[in-house]
Amino acid sequence: MSEKIIQIGKNLIQKKKGTAAIRYLHYGILHDPNNAALYDQLGDALKQALEYDLALKIYRKGLYLAQTQGVVALIPEIRAKIENIYLIGPQFTNEGPQIGFFIRSIMKMLTQLGKKDWF
Repeated sequence: MSEKIIQIGKNLIQKKKGTAAIRYLHYGILHDPNNAALYDQLGDALKQALEYDLALKIYRKGLYLAQTQGVVALIPEIRAKIENIYLIGPQFTNEGPQIGFFIRSIMKMLTQLGKKDWF
């Protein structure tokens, strides 16, 4: 069952549907809480949803499980994801929310500096 949930999660992430993938993968973790691959994919989905801090925690849990269970293939992959958690690659590009977040951040900063008229 876990393998099927992982595959569904990967497909949803590829289709840029990270929030839907989060639900599936969370369901998988509830039923198989010691599956390092589920945590790895959940971290990917959270990163796509721009939840970097939570993704980092999930990746760390996945790394711990992979190390304790001897899942050697996942260890370097998850380590790389932890090291690059705040880098956004093309597979995680979610232009709408990123641009909106960027604009809101700039507007907030400029407002704090005294800018009141926007047009």
